[in-house]
Amino acid sequence: MSKAAAGFLLAAVLGAGLAGGYFGRDLVAPPPRAAVRDMPAQDRIATLQAELAVLKAEKEYLTGRLKQVSEAGAEPAAHGTAGGAAPQPAAAVLTRRALLAPFVLASVDDADALFDDALARIDLETVLRLGAALLAMRQEGYEKFLALLGELTRAMEEDRHLRWFFQDERNAGLGMRWCAENADNVLRFGIYLRGRDPYGLPAEVSALRDRIDGDIGCMLLGFCGGGDAEIEQGLLSIYGAQVRAALPENGRLEGPEAEKAIDGLALLRSDAATEALLDLAEHVSPSVLGTIAAALIVQGTPRALAALRTLRAQASDPSLVEDIDRMLARRQGQAAR
Repeated sequence: MSKAAAGFLLAAVLGAGLAGGYFGRDLVAPPPRAAVRDMPAQDRIATLQAELAVLKAEKEYLTGRLKQVSEAGAEPAAHGTAGGAAPQPAAAVLTRRALLAPFVLASVDDADALFDDALARIDLETVLRLGAALLAMRQEGYEKFLALLGELTRAMEEDRHLRWFFQDERNAGLGMRWCAENADNVLRFGIYLRGRDPYGLPAEVSALRDRIDGDIGCMLLGFCGGGDAEIEQGLLSIYGAQVRAALPENGRLEGPEAEKAIDGLALLRSDAATEALLDLAEHVSPSVLGTIAAALIVQGTPRALAALRTLRAQASDPSLVEDIDRMLARRQGQAAR
């Protein structure tokens, strides 16, 4: 993974609260009841309201999970072989925390008390869960997300404990997990940001905005695997604009801008992305055709392999023809490994 990509993942954790898990409250406990009783009345009310908001959000989440289990007509499977149950495959009995899940917010206004409470308790996972919930709410949530990101940045400048804990590089794994479990919503957010004026955007989301058409977009696509029509259409538009901006006066596209678009199109795996690669092949220098051929192999769909044969038929470079023949043969299991 590149330094830039790893840096973004960590920025996602530091920056605002992108996802988290049900166990966030275990990280830093709320103030003991005795401590709450000793607080001034105004602080006591604010503390209890914040804790109530956390409990309400958790109740909403658990109610939703209970409904899902009830509708499926099955209980969560237990690990092990107690009670004579048949042994499970080794991969199924590995212990692991439950998948991270966002809060269920009735409105974006519910986010403020949860956010203040999480910062007071230095509770990173609750911040992450809250961010996931806001991103899931689309445009309305995006604006609140950006506002809270600004608040978090200011809080970390003023509070060394927040800064020490939230910037701990041990949180990078949590950031990667968040990105994997919320990749669709992060991609939608990145596409939304491309339509926003970059002026005034926080640095953490500026990186997402500026590189959604490059390594960050490819990484997130790899997490979610593609298949979402809305995301694919948004990224196709971005890649198309990128290609048009990079097309020189001589009509021959080459260099890193073309290769970034090719990398992204390879991961979309849709017929429209395959057609875009074929169209792009008509405007690139011969040295880039091999990159397009490899992208079609990465797509691997029947339409992509048919397009690769079309590219082979049009190729004039004998070495490219040989490479395509070898790639096709290996994909079809016709060559020794």
